[in-house]
Amino acid sequence: MFDSVVANKATVDMLTRAVGEGRLPHALIIEGASGSGRHTIAFSIASALAGGDAETEHRMRDGLCPDVRLIGCADGRKTIGVETVRELARQAYITSNEFSFRMFIIEDAELMTASAQNAFLKLFEEPPQGVYFVLLCLSASMLLPTVRSRAQLLRTERCRDEDIRRYLIASSPRAATLARDGAAELDRIILSAEGSIGEAMRLLARSGVSDKAREISDGVIRAVTSRSGVAIMLSVSRLSSDRSEAADILELVLDGLRELLFARCCDDGQDGTLPNTSANMGTDLADSLSTRELCECMAAVGETRDRILHNANVRLALTSAALRLRHVMD
Repeated sequence: MFDSVVANKATVDMLTRAVGEGRLPHALIIEGASGSGRHTIAFSIASALAGGDAETEHRMRDGLCPDVRLIGCADGRKTIGVETVRELARQAYITSNEFSFRMFIIEDAELMTASAQNAFLKLFEEPPQGVYFVLLCLSASMLLPTVRSRAQLLRTERCRDEDIRRYLIASSPRAATLARDGAAELDRIILSAEGSIGEAMRLLARSGVSDKAREISDGVIRAVTSRSGVAIMLSVSRLSSDRSEAADILELVLDGLRELLFARCCDDGQDGTLPNTSANMGTDLADSLSTRELCECMAAVGETRDRILHNANVRLALTSAALRLRHVMD
């Protein structure tokens, strides 16, 4: 029970007692930085209520348990609106399917509009039997006081470097290899993560990006800066249909565009290369696009990456991204 949670001992102890004694609050707010373990704690709570089986927790994370729902912004939206909460309320009264409970995990809860949060109050005040709500946010202060007062607040804590190291080595073959053969690189990853497990995992994955992935991402950046619609469509079509690989390459593209934006805004009159791209990708490419165009391209790439990570059809999402990038150049 709660074996997947790193650090946060006080929180884990409290939750273990609450679940074991059958007095888990029906509403929880988990606040903390991105990558600090908020999602892990939320799904671990659901798993504990279901009996603590690791396989069940994996199915919950993959969205294969209808009684545990992860809810966030709808595609293309910047906020969580009242219509989303009303649909959630309707589902909350549906009888559970697999377990004796239902749980709704709301990620980025601070993005709920005031109307959406007010609609939530009715659920908090009169929750259906056996239904739990877990709100994940950067800071509870970003929620309405009336919402905060009706839920128990949990805070994630910064992980110690040794805890991150132990977790990475246990969960990632690449980290285990680095610990044996490339300790300096693993140390750099852990130091750069600044106490965030999620950031450490992201940096570890990025450190193992293949040359082919970088070549594809560089091709997309060159196509965008060439302002050629055909080149953009062809370069994006080279991305893998594999969800994880496509998201990783889009992250590289986003980093490259970010470097171009930085080069454009902080031009010191000297040529150079972009640290997140191949050596032959020069900062002079920044002159090909305006600041507005770079920002719009970054938004298109970032939103596509997020859609893919939230189970959108990969090929359709990539095609949509290519069309958006072409539109920026019009």
